[in-house]
Amino acid sequence: MKFYLPTKIYSEPECVKDHGHELASLGSHALIVTGKNSSKLNGSLDDVTAALKKNLTAYTVFDDVEENPSVETVMAARDTGVSCGADFVIGIGGGSALDAAKAAALMIKNKDCSWELMYSASPADTIPVAAVPTTCGTGSEVTGVSVLTRHDLKTKVSIRHRIFPELALIDGKYLMTASHKTVVNCVCRRQNRTDTDLEPHA
Repeated sequence: MKFYLPTKIYSEPECVKDHGHELASLGSHALIVTGKNSSKLNGSLDDVTAALKKNLTAYTVFDDVEENPSVETVMAARDTGVSCGADFVIGIGGGSALDAAKAAALMIKNKDCSWELMYSASPADTIPVAAVPTTCGTGSEVTGVSVLTRHDLKTKVSIRHRIFPELALIDGKYLMTASHKTVVNCVCRRQNRTDTDLEPHA
């Protein structure tokens, strides 16, 4: 059995700073997709923006990602990305922010399509995605899966497209400010999973 895992991973202290040039090389204007609070509290947002500034790369922050992000939130991120001319996306946060970032990258590339594209089997390209995870529960930084809330169906559904981040920058220091509840939830989520996001290929 073979597994397809194309994401380039750096898992080390200060990897955002040390590999900022590689992060910035993904494009000329980043859409940073994150939640309202945690990336500001743990310093990950500051690290990413500092790396982009150092490498003279423009960025726009979209910080409206909620827990269990919705299709509507992804489309709002798409609109922000299109309006600022983003040509790559950086997701910062837990699985919710990273899943939203991957889906937003698809919709920015296909800006004239409706949200239904995310659930269509038709092939579609994306702009590049980088992931800066700040929790340890989902593994979204190294998988192609993006799970979104469908309010029309009153459930969560994975989009049809497999969107792997090109780059994952993993620094354990971002967990230092996480609450005990968050860490416990991350560990329990990983232990209780019965499926796998890694797609086996023959």
